Amino acid sequence: VHPDVITVSASTSLNRKAAYSNWGENISICSPSNNAPPGMWFEEAGFVFTQPAIINDLPGRGMFATKQLEEAGYSPGDFTSNFGGTSSATSIVAGVVGLILSINPDLTTSQIRTILEQTADKIVDTNPDSQLGMCGGTYDENGHSLWFGHGKVNAGRAVKLASQMRIVPNSMSKHIVGMNNHPIKIPDYDPQGITSVIKISESILVKDIRVTIDIYHQFLGDLEIYLITPNNQRVLLQNRTLGCRTNFKTVCTPISHPKLKQVLELQSQGDWSLWVIDFSPQDMGTINGWQLSL
Repeated sequence: VHPDVITVSASTSLNRKAAYSNWGENISICSPSNNAPPGMWFEEAGFVFTQPAIINDLPGRGMFATKQLEEAGYSPGDFTSNFGGTSSATSIVAGVVGLILSINPDLTTSQIRTILEQTADKIVDTNPDSQLGMCGGTYDENGHSLWFGHGKVNAGRAVKLASQMRIVPNSMSKHIVGMNNHPIKIPDYDPQGITSVIKISESILVKDIRVTIDIYHQFLGDLEIYLITPNNQRVLLQNRTLGCRTNFKTVCTPISHPKLKQVLELQSQGDWSLWVIDFSPQDMGTINGWQLSL
């Protein structure tokens, strides 16, 4: 149900619902995988286990994939024919997403999901599910199937549509840039932290945002970094996961930092603040500067 999650189900190579596959209203797309026939041991995410709940086999091909990642080679041990489940179905969709982004890297998750759904093949399975006897392999008036989502992923059509979705800048839109390049010392081990403020005098409805940050600290893992909006919304841009790094120069966007989506549609006018808190003693640092682009 999360807007940035693409939920994948599995079919067999012959367009039947794989016996183990998840299903439901939130399925976005389907991808072919194996069927994990009765008593079969198969590998999923690096673990070998059995599926005793699989009671009926279905015809179709299995998956064949590389197995050894540490070195290249062509010996039989470098490959496996036992990979399957929604782990392999999801991997195929992830690969298609990689192809989509290779030709149009500016697409959002929502746009990518739309591309996958609009270009999918409408496979149909009118047979009852071999596990539970339910039927869900056809499509409703919205083109959605409980078993297959919007259909089986089609890499060629998806990449073609992605190449046609180039973003054309709107000449009528306003672009506001504010910056604060005044260095500020970050107080050591102080839960109050320190804020660096950018005042925006123009009033527009925020449709996109970029926050460019430049911070030096002797141990960046001590810090949490927030953006504070004019209406006092607090957006976490960086938690305490930077470890022993000392230089933090990054650009935060709604794509790289999805929590920034909560500031979209806000009015731009007012004080925007970068709030930095040091939660551990000894190491010191400085906010060198930051920039806000709306």
